[in-house]
Amino acid sequence: MMYMKRDLPLKKLAILIILPLIISTSTTSITHLTKADSEIIYYAKTIKYPTPNVPEPVLNDGIFNITVELSSTTTWSNATVYNETHQITATLINARYDDENKVWQLSFDLPKGFSEGAYGINLAYNGGTIQQPRCLWIMPQWPKTLKILAGGDVKPEGLPYYWEMMKEANLINPDVILNLGDLVNVPTTATEWKRFLEPHMQFKDPMYVIPGNHEYSGVGKSQIYEDIIGPINWTATVGNFLFVGCLLYTSPSPRDS
Repeated sequence: MMYMKRDLPLKKLAILIILPLIISTSTTSITHLTKADSEIIYYAKTIKYPTPNVPEPVLNDGIFNITVELSSTTTWSNATVYNETHQITATLINARYDDENKVWQLSFDLPKGFSEGAYGINLAYNGGTIQQPRCLWIMPQWPKTLKILAGGDVKPEGLPYYWEMMKEANLINPDVILNLGDLVNVPTTATEWKRFLEPHMQFKDPMYVIPGNHEYSGVGKSQIYEDIIGPINWTATVGNFLFVGCLLYTSPSPRDS
């Protein structure tokens, strides 16, 4: 596992494409738990976007969007945006049910008063609340430069280094963190996810994650990753910066060769 810190200068459009190297190796609150291990939280099972691993960039006094998979009869209320020191209500301004994809598309008006950083949301509806931590990247204005901390290839053998990376990241406070995949060795093993998520969810800064080949249980089989972490491919626009996260590998997957 390695990590680095880099300043990116302002350009008309800065594009960061994250392509991991693939190598061949053999209450009313909603939480989604496996039968095998009730301590694993499926962060992207109900709230599809944003997630703690693909947050939504939003300005103070801006609008943020949420995609939620719940019944078409759901009635929505406002959302509470929070971190360790702040808690402010965001007003629901639009709620539309997508019949084709069976999801809700929600939009909220974010008030002023937030310092820059990662925030969670408590989403209120007629059945209770849904909590999603570290899923908004709030900024007073779009940045001209970015301080990026990047690392990957955690897996069980790299966990001591990941714990240390988390502690150092929370001290040096980068603008954003990139995790380049290979979070676990075997995605069907519940204990590996439990051990990974313990330090992973203690990072305090915005973080974007992409999968490695180890997050696939077979060719094209990434549902466990998608339910726990979030989408395989994503983009995020941060002012003049465009982040593109995707996984490229040959077919069949090296894991099956």
